[in-house]
This record gives sequence, C-alpha cells and structure tokens, in this order.
Amino acid sequence: MANGASAMVFDQRVFLSLNPFNVYVAQPEVKPGCVLRRSNWNVLERKGVVDKKSEDVCKSHMNTFAFVGNLDQSPEVSCVYHSEEAENQFMRDPSRAVLGDGVVQTMREKIDAQTTKGDRFR
Repeated sequence: MANGASAMVFDQRVFLSLNPFNVYVAQPEVKPGCVLRRSNWNVLERKGVVDKKSEDVCKSHMNTFAFVGNLDQSPEVSCVYHSEEAENQFMRDPSRAVLGDGVVQTMREKIDAQTTKGDRFR
C-alpha cells in the first residue's frame, strides 16, 4: 500500500470467567489491513476518520494508526503500538525461536549446557 505497510489483522475475543476461573478463546477473524506511516496521517484527516485530538493522543504515546477496510467506506481505525519484543527471532536463528510456552527452548538450552560440560572433560 502506498500509505503504509500491508498487514494481516487478527480480531479475536477472549472470555475470562472469574468464578470458576476459566479462559475461553473464540476463533480469530483474519482481515486485510494497513499500518500507516506517521507521515501519511493526513490521509486519515482528509477522509474525516480521525480528528486532531485523536492524532495528538496517539502521537503522545509514540504510536501510529492502522486500519481495516476501505478508507472511503467507514474503515475501522485503531491507534497501534509497535512492539519489537519478538523482532524476527525466527529469521535470525530458527532453531532458537521461542514459540508457544518456551518449553522446547528450555529443553534445548539444557541439552546445550550438558553437551558443553561433556566437551570440557575430554
């Protein structure tokens, strides 16, 4: 997209009951979307889908806007935060990527530690 980066958007609901404590997860709905470059926020202004106050709030938290749908037909616009927490772990070293609960990674680290100890005593 000319105004930002194409994205896959996952809309998902999580239901939490407290008594008894249970977590229920609904099937996610996947939609095409776009994460706007900050320099292109004026597109949202021109289309009348965000106002100056929304921009100021989003900007003050170091965020940007993303949307789902057609900008000409009432899109779903959100202020989103960019997280680099798991920045391409899989691309750097697929064998080290922590997926799920991290159990596999922990097992690999233990095996590596045992292998290293064994090499020292040869």
